[in-house]
Amino acid sequence: MWIGKVFYWDPATGRKFDQGVIKASASDKSAPGVTFKKNLPSPQDWILIFEAIKP
Repeated sequence: MWIGKVFYWDPATGRKFDQGVIKASASDKSAPGVTFKKNLPSPQDWILIFEAIKP
């Protein structure tokens, strides 16, 4: 099982915009897809980061 938090990061300012937590398992083939919010405050480039959380 992989658990991680997901957020957009602005490399110009260092701001983060939280997208929630994802739980995934290689054996779970019925897991629903993930939809990310696209309501960022500016049209510049962003980096989408998946950061693992230790159980």
